[in-house]
Amino acid sequence: MQGLFGFLRFSCFPIGASVALFVQACKEPPLPAGDSPAQSLDSQVQASVEELPPLNQHQKDACKLCHSNREMQRGPVLDGMEGWYVLAQLEKFKSGQRGKDPSNRAEFLMASALKDIEGELALRQYADYIAGLPPQHSLTTVKGDKGRGETLYAQCANCHGADARGKPEMKAPGLLVQEDWFLLDQLRKYKLGLRGAHPKDAFGVLMAASVKSWPDKDLKDIVAYLDSLGKPIP
Repeated sequence: MQGLFGFLRFSCFPIGASVALFVQACKEPPLPAGDSPAQSLDSQVQASVEELPPLNQHQKDACKLCHSNREMQRGPVLDGMEGWYVLAQLEKFKSGQRGKDPSNRAEFLMASALKDIEGELALRQYADYIAGLPPQHSLTTVKGDKGRGETLYAQCANCHGADARGKPEMKAPGLLVQEDWFLLDQLRKYKLGLRGAHPKDAFGVLMAASVKSWPDKDLKDIVAYLDSLGKPIP
């Protein structure tokens, strides 16, 4: 509970609202006994994928069309992101919790790209493929005060970990794999209500409320600090 109280103490919105959102977000099935959260969530992805063949080259190329650095106008490179988190986001796109707002063009396009992919096992197949790719080096594009960002990040560490490698038990991903421009873009979208607005996206709602009052300089400084930690490249 210390982590929860630390989170509430640093939150930028009323404690009553924080508690309600946190309780709603944590109404999840219990993890299997004996498994750590990370092992359980990612092993679930792997176990289900074994029932399907790996992605073929056409499917991989379809992902890489946007999620690589091949094009000038592109989405984020996601190589090496946790399988459990990728799966959760794909499911949100399929359920309509993400990708229904045309003003968030990137998410709207992503939802359209997923329309022909049916079934949880197929989504797990894609999640496993992305998680199995090695993280990629990326260019630094966001300028900010890294030292100030490190201080501000203390408010994020209760969910995302002191080392920014994430806490699956909090449904909070690591923040070291993503490109800096994408992290800043997502923080801005949470702040502006372009992400985390669907009432059933409990953790998205919680994240949006957490950054709602943060000025853009704070977001840039945090991203600059995260980028300075480097990619977890094997």
